Amino acid sequence: MRKFLLLLSLITVLCVPSMAKADLLYLNFGTATNYDGEATNKVSVSGTLTGDNPQTITTDAGTFLWEKAASQSSNTNVNTNHLRWYKGDILHITPAAGVTITKVRIKCTASNYCKNMGVSTGSITIATATPFINVWTGEANTEFTITASEAQVRCSWIEVEYTKVEGAVATPTIAMGENNTVVLSHADGADIYYTLDETTPSASSTKYEVPFTITGLTTVSAIAVKEGKSSAVVSKSVNLNTVGSIAEFIELASADAVKINAPVTAAYQNGINLYVKDANGDFLLVYGKIDGVTAQNGDVFASVTGTWSPYNGLPEMAVTAIGDKSAGTAVEPELIESIEETPGDRLSLYVVYNNVNIVKDASDDKGKTYTMTDENGDNLTLYNNFVASDNRYTPVEIPEGEGFNVYGFISTHKGTPQLQPVEVVGGQVMETVATPVFTPASGSALSVGDQITIECETEGAKIYFTTGNETPTADSQLYEGPLTFSEEVTINAIAVMDGMLDSEVVSATYTLYDPNARSAMYNFGDAAELVLPEGVAVPTVQSKVNENSVFNDKTFISGDISLLFTTTATSNNTYPQWWLGAKSLEARVYNGTTMTFAAATGKITSITFTKGGNSTSWTWPAANKLTITPAAGTLADQVWTAPEGGVQSVSFEFGASARIGTIEVAYAADTLAGIEGIGADNSDAPVEYFNLQGIRVSASNLTPGIYVRRQGSSVVKVLVK
Repeated sequence: MRKFLLLLSLITVLCVPSMAKADLLYLNFGTATNYDGEATNKVSVSGTLTGDNPQTITTDAGTFLWEKAASQSSNTNVNTNHLRWYKGDILHITPAAGVTITKVRIKCTASNYCKNMGVSTGSITIATATPFINVWTGEANTEFTITASEAQVRCSWIEVEYTKVEGAVATPTIAMGENNTVVLSHADGADIYYTLDETTPSASSTKYEVPFTITGLTTVSAIAVKEGKSSAVVSKSVNLNTVGSIAEFIELASADAVKINAPVTAAYQNGINLYVKDANGDFLLVYGKIDGVTAQNGDVFASVTGTWSPYNGLPEMAVTAIGDKSAGTAVEPELIESIEETPGDRLSLYVVYNNVNIVKDASDDKGKTYTMTDENGDNLTLYNNFVASDNRYTPVEIPEGEGFNVYGFISTHKGTPQLQPVEVVGGQVMETVATPVFTPASGSALSVGDQITIECETEGAKIYFTTGNETPTADSQLYEGPLTFSEEVTINAIAVMDGMLDSEVVSATYTLYDPNARSAMYNFGDAAELVLPEGVAVPTVQSKVNENSVFNDKTFISGDISLLFTTTATSNNTYPQWWLGAKSLEARVYNGTTMTFAAATGKITSITFTKGGNSTSWTWPAANKLTITPAAGTLADQVWTAPEGGVQSVSFEFGASARIGTIEVAYAADTLAGIEGIGADNSDAPVEYFNLQGIRVSASNLTPGIYVRRQGSSVVKVLVK
């Protein structure tokens, strides 16, 4: 029995592996020092990490390699005191021999640089508040990846928690070679065994001797065996990296670089866009810059390599390499007899349409969108990417007129076919009829019986009009003379003339005149149009807060409306203030500012805010950052409308900043009523004016508004405009 126990004890000792030791590693980018733990080692990293051949950071824990996304032009790099990597970039982490990584913590510089990371194994917790740390947890002894999936990442350090077993055999490496071959390797020359059927490999599995070929998506699992010891199992899904046609490339739809290892013929190149055709007659848009590569129609490339990168439904390749060029036969466009026959399932096909009309889309302020119409009246959108404002391309000019032949490539926008034009020839370029002009101007308030005229500068043009939301055409009602106003209305007009393009459609809206309607304007972009409160001065220094330009506890008066600014802020920097920007003056309000509007007479019916002249975009608080009292009104597109009947006062409490150019307050004034004089004739008595608070004011300096005028015993309210 003693011998048996001793033997059992000895066996137990021999079977216990060496204890794993927990370690911490910090990769320090720049000057970061605020680590959370005591690292076994700290590695300082500086400079550019990636390029055409990404560099690898090697540590005791393993290797770290950043793979640049094909869509990015910038390399991962250390910038001042943090590492920057970009949307789509992948961090490959490969543990060293005997190492198991259990946690990775990424310290970001701000919450918006710590967003939405994807991982290939384990899980990651995204932090959105200080200290902005993303935490990956799992158990990895083979490669795993972390991807910047939604935004740029800026990290000051990366902490890795890991355990290491001394004397362990490192895992083998699985990589794709050329022409769909898989290459297995081991740094220490150990024997490698593998499986392809998702089973666990062992020393009795297939021994790796030479690279082997795959025919589709395959899971390769492998172990390394050396001196009787086995490594951990490593598995990797691999897919084809070489295909023989454009159709196979599209079907594969791989995010990894794939080579079309067959000749392709260039049909057209403009800047970074290259359209190619293969032997099967399929076309593909290849985009991206390959230094020194230019193509003419008919040039043949031995191969082309890139990643699958569709855009709005259009198959595209983001090119990474291209084969040798030789001369070939020019690609001829396919004639499409009518727009109705457009083959929307043959995307990037080179085509030509004959005898079509072209009109620019007036609603596209970028000047890229046109409508092409054939003899049957069918339409197709032309979307011209090659405009002068984009320096990546040589501009393609699109004329407007009739009878053109249009060459281009069939495209799509979210499932709707359109054409990328590359050349327009023949046809008759036509001028456009002048846009009709309304008198009075749109927005006027008219009385019943007032006349509305519509005129066109193009002599001989006919004007057609509709009302409401109906778009006018040459089949609409012909304008033959002034229209008589009777009620609120919107009129739409178009001018048409033979031999010219139709004018733009123009609309005018008219409201019924209200004799009691008034308007008060606060134009913070023009000091001459404001009555300044005491103590407020026009700022004279650009982008500099001036104590005389702040509005806190200041009241502006326009007509019968007062505007009071108050704030809970305690600093000049966040007081409501007049701001002198590079382009103009504007009012700026911040979190804690309240603007209170009050009518001395009548009721406020609406308030319209417009942006300041310095703003490139309209800055306005979100709905949950703006409190309006009373809450019964409505706010839409910075226009507040009072509840029915109006309000005497309304306040806007801001929970975020806004940049304001003008504020227009519409209000309904009280009906003016005279007060009968009592006593003798007052014609010779002096005239005195009082504001509605009873304070006497100078008759020579009256601002617009309502006053009480007294002449002897005659007292009346008067309106000064």
